Amino acid sequence: MQMHRRHFLDPYPLPLQQHPLYGRALSAMGRSVGEAWLGPDAASPLGHAQWVERRLGPLRLHWLARGPIWLQDAPKDAPSQYRRDAVVKLMSGFSPLTLWLIAPDQPDDLPLSGAYRLTQPGSEHILPLSSDGDAMLAAMQGKWRNRMRRAARDTLPVHHRALDPLRDKPLLDLEISQRRQRGYRALPTVFTLAWARAAPGATRLFLAGDPSNPLAYMLFLRHGSMASYHLGWSSPAGRHACAHNLLLWTAMTHYSATQVTHLNLGPSTPVNQGRDHFKTGAGAQIRRIEPTYLLTRGPSTLLPLAFRRDPV
Repeated sequence: MQMHRRHFLDPYPLPLQQHPLYGRALSAMGRSVGEAWLGPDAASPLGHAQWVERRLGPLRLHWLARGPIWLQDAPKDAPSQYRRDAVVKLMSGFSPLTLWLIAPDQPDDLPLSGAYRLTQPGSEHILPLSSDGDAMLAAMQGKWRNRMRRAARDTLPVHHRALDPLRDKPLLDLEISQRRQRGYRALPTVFTLAWARAAPGATRLFLAGDPSNPLAYMLFLRHGSMASYHLGWSSPAGRHACAHNLLLWTAMTHYSATQVTHLNLGPSTPVNQGRDHFKTGAGAQIRRIEPTYLLTRGPSTLLPLAFRRDPV
């Protein structure tokens, strides 16, 4: 199971943070990553959890984001108490000096009687894919679809391929400059490069215009039967040409033909409603992100220590 865990999990629409490639990329960055299969039968587990570990003096902090995940071949009607007990059992295998930060994928997966909520719930945009291109077009808002068709009608060339960590570093630098200008945060470039080196085939770079000097690009990471928009950039000419509309449509048609069922277009951004409108215009649906909770088996006096450092 351990040797083939990536392939075992690939049929499932896993959150990015729960896919083995996420753990491999963080490990390549020098982070300590742990995992566990959940359930009484190791050959047919009920679920899986992956977390990032950090030491805080004598304490250990485990950051479990968007998990555990419960496999689709597990009983759909498995009682919530069973899943909560599985989390308690997971925690009990570690020292009482281990603090857990858990942002569950499902709202009823934690023993909340012993949990401290640290954040408010959020939301993200999930775009369903279909082998029926007409159905995906019909789910779009009219203005969004017209912009995409205009870019296609203007014969804006689009190319896509795997990300090359050396060749594409200048493109990543363009996004870093854009990030600073617009004041948003994203995973560091070292993570992007570590993912690309761990699994080049799980990256897809969509370029608009001349491939050697593109007007815009979008980069996606595939994790199981889901792919996530990771980062992108556009020049003023690319925005004028509605390049990102055509790039996203190209990504939708590419991934729908390769057994990907959903695209994660990222979290909602109240400070940038234009970006949210772009996602919903493409047909994305809004899904809740559960809050992050602090759980510990040790004394409550340890709790303030969890707030001193970012766990990841």
